[in-house]
Amino acid sequence: MKPAVHFSLLAAFISLSVIHPAAAGVLVVDAAGNGDHLTVQQAVDVAQDLDVILIRPGDYSAAAQAICVVDKGVTILGDTSGTVLLASMKVRDLSSPKNFVLRNVTFDAPEAGAGDTLVFEDNLGHALVEDCVLRGTPGQQGPFGQFAIPASPGATVDTCWSVTFLRCTIEGGVGQDTGVFGGGPQTATGPGGCGLFVDASYVSCYDSEIVGGKGGSDAYSLSGPNPGSAGLDVDRFSCVVLGGCSTTGGAGGDGGLDPAQAAGGTGILVRDAATEVRLAQHVAVAGAGGILDDLSVGLTGVPQATPAGGLITALAGPSRSLSITGPLREFENGTLSLTGQPGELALVYLSADLDYLLLNHGVLFLRIPRVGPINFGTFPASGRIDVPFSFDLAPFAVDSLQLFFQCFVATSNGVRLTSPATFLILDDGF
Repeated sequence: MKPAVHFSLLAAFISLSVIHPAAAGVLVVDAAGNGDHLTVQQAVDVAQDLDVILIRPGDYSAAAQAICVVDKGVTILGDTSGTVLLASMKVRDLSSPKNFVLRNVTFDAPEAGAGDTLVFEDNLGHALVEDCVLRGTPGQQGPFGQFAIPASPGATVDTCWSVTFLRCTIEGGVGQDTGVFGGGPQTATGPGGCGLFVDASYVSCYDSEIVGGKGGSDAYSLSGPNPGSAGLDVDRFSCVVLGGCSTTGGAGGDGGLDPAQAAGGTGILVRDAATEVRLAQHVAVAGAGGILDDLSVGLTGVPQATPAGGLITALAGPSRSLSITGPLREFENGTLSLTGQPGELALVYLSADLDYLLLNHGVLFLRIPRVGPINFGTFPASGRIDVPFSFDLAPFAVDSLQLFFQCFVATSNGVRLTSPATFLILDDGF
């Protein structure tokens, strides 16, 4: 079925609205020297709120290029022409109502000791992580090899008002094995990192895969292996919403003779009674046990656990989603895609800023003023609406345009909210 509105009409719709975007600069990072800066940190240091930092494809994962973003409402994105590889990033002290967006980058530290992969800490603003791969750094040897430094989570959210992950792969780092390495003999194994760790925060994940890290293996029968880590590990005073995701416990380490030491991790671990995890069309998977010295298998983990009495609530019905191709240059062809149930009505709204309001039927992510609804019609039998578009920035006289979209889906049981999506267009000169 053809949508009720053509996306090409949105340009006029936006220009007449009250959310006309403020001008923003575009800073280009290119390790080869063909941009404004050689490193991401150099660009972050000079960036102003609303700026876009565009990273050319390349390997920026040296430990010396750890990135720290302090109270800057910027967008950091990898160019879609290739892979952008980073080691670690911390985003902290983001004040309200600023927005931080991270898109199309891969975190994969080349070696142990590169620091935690992606950390959000003490933020009152809103963060959105879209189309990223987040792999925790592996564990490392401790002094004299008598203990091991744990691997890091794929992502950590600590004391934040709103962090959202869209279409991401989040994997905990692998635990330290026993053996003889550059630092000498290692006689103790170490734990892997959980996939996603949340403490005192509101977090949402859509269409993402979250996997705990494998425990360290003991091939020399020295200390025994480590169990696998949790896929999602939620601590105090938090609420996590998962839509269309999977969480899998990490595999247990190999070696030894104790099945409990080689146990797989938990898919979802809720540690605190004052914490809730809400699931819509979600799959929680127990981690596999490791292989023991006698070739038996360690204990299988559990899909979910609430040892302190926290809540894990399954929401009725499927998850609905919204995605927009990006980032795009002006005039480049993209697609806005919606998924829902046949016969449901898709009404799209947009805003210049993110917000967070937890409702019974989902999370409202768009700040007032919101523009809409734009009627995209009812979902066909396929349950999918795809709208091709291209966009001209000339009427706005800016180098980039970024807006946030969300769909309100009218169902027989009331309104359901999709994930948010970023609409980002760059001048074709970039």
